[in-house]
Amino acid sequence: MRDIVGEDGRISMRLATLTETLVIKKIKVELTSTIKRIVRDLKPKARSRPCSLILEGDWDSTIHVYATELSIHDIFENILDNAIKYSFSDRVIQISLFKKGTDVRISVTNHGIGIPEKTMKKIHEREFFTRSNVQDPIRDDRTGTGLGLVMVQDELDMCGGILMVESNPPPQNPLVIFAVSANMNGSLPPLSVRP
Repeated sequence: MRDIVGEDGRISMRLATLTETLVIKKIKVELTSTIKRIVRDLKPKARSRPCSLILEGDWDSTIHVYATELSIHDIFENILDNAIKYSFSDRVIQISLFKKGTDVRISVTNHGIGIPEKTMKKIHEREFFTRSNVQDPIRDDRTGTGLGLVMVQDELDMCGGILMVESNPPPQNPLVIFAVSANMNGSLPPLSVRP
């Protein structure tokens, strides 16, 4: 169970034992159609930003992974929602699919405010909230708790996937790549953000 405490209006979270003791029954989930549905559902939000969501790779192939459909939905909705939220206007967000043997990797690349190096080192820590670390004086209308990446990591841990992050914050070529890797047989793939 998650304890959420808001003493001064800020949210803090302690993960208790529920996520560590919960047993998830993984089934074969069709990955490509699930992600394409999420992309379709988020296109209106992307247009209002405005930015574009583009699928690259073999999205017509049928790829199954061992997970739950809810986990796949939560993972990719969060990553794509963040890509839209933190992307610069009039940019393309690429959702790329790479498959090699039984390994599959979905990467989401956006061009936006980036993630500072000191933040990158903390991104997988349990008590780290990204919302409090976002500093963008141009746009401060983003909503959310900042708990998304913690939940994404929890979901991936339960499903046997891996989250990798690469960022070039401005003034370099500003981009953020979130890559999720999984193995179609249920085992962990090798670590690498780029194929």
